[in-house]
Parts: sequence; structure tokens; C-alpha cells
Amino acid sequence: KSPNKACTMTIEMAEVSGRLPKQMAGASLQAAVQFPDKVKLQAPVLGEEITVCRNGDNVWAYPGAKVEFLLKRFKGKPPPTKKKTPIFLPITPQQAIFLPALFTVARADVAEVETFNGEDCRVITAGLMPELARAAKAEGFRARMWVAPGYLPRRMEITQPDFVAVADIKDLKFSP
Repeated sequence: KSPNKACTMTIEMAEVSGRLPKQMAGASLQAAVQFPDKVKLQAPVLGEEITVCRNGDNVWAYPGAKVEFLLKRFKGKPPPTKKKTPIFLPITPQQAIFLPALFTVARADVAEVETFNGEDCRVITAGLMPELARAAKAEGFRARMWVAPGYLPRRMEITQPDFVAVADIKDLKFSP
């Protein structure tokens, strides 16, 4: 119901460790999203800038030869769809109320605040509920999000037993 139906941002990999390639550090992804079904992503992949776009049911990428090479590395491709598919979570608004039940939030009773790039950000640390973590074989999964005033995400850290990835969210802008 917001008048803002689009956003742009740059996501920069601030830190990587463990099994993640060291070359990922410093890499950035430019993203533009317009509700309900338009997306444009640009990122360096194997030494070349790759652009992937979606407009409704149409998806294309540039340079096509490199993207085709990467797609061939996957065992199977998803079948094409015949109907227009907006970008939605596969749940109803009523089901979304229960999403927080899937996660554990550390120290929910105490607001953890850290200064990040000159802004006081609330830091939210979460993991999966133990039963869900066991079922997904993700017992070591932890996520931290730095949120600036106005509910603007600024940094995200994902921790698994075999890697850590930290991404900074820069130039986040919303527009009609």
C-alpha cells in the first residue's frame, strides 16, 4: 500500500571468509526492483560484468554467451512459465504473521545499538528455530542485520560453520 513501488541499491561484499572465494571481497551488486515483477541485477562474474533483467515473464541476460556457459553448469533449468508471475512471497498476508515463529532473535528484550558509518543502527541477531534448523541441516546458521533509523537496512552478516559473509547495503533509495 506504500506509494513507493521501486527501489535501487548497491550491495557490496565487505568481508568473506571460510569456503567462500576471497575474490568475492569488495565485489558489488547493483539492484533495481519495481513491484510487482521488474528486476535488474548487475554484478561482476568471472571477471566480467553480467546483467540479468526480468520484466514480467521475460528474462534476459548480457553477455549471453557467458550466462549460457554458467547456466550449463547447473543440472537442470527451471521450466518456462506461461503465466505472468509477480514477485511475491509464497505465503498469504495471514501466514506472514507467523514468519517470526521460524526464527529465534537473540536478546529481543534488549536493544543492541552500534554505530555504523556514522549512524546509530539497531543490530538484530537471529537464527532458525532449533527444529527448523535441524530439518534444514542449518544448525550453525546465524544472521545479523544493522538497521538505521527509518527501518533502512545498512549491513547484513550471514554466519555458517564453514563461512562468514558480510554485505553492506549502500545507496538504498525508494521511489514511486
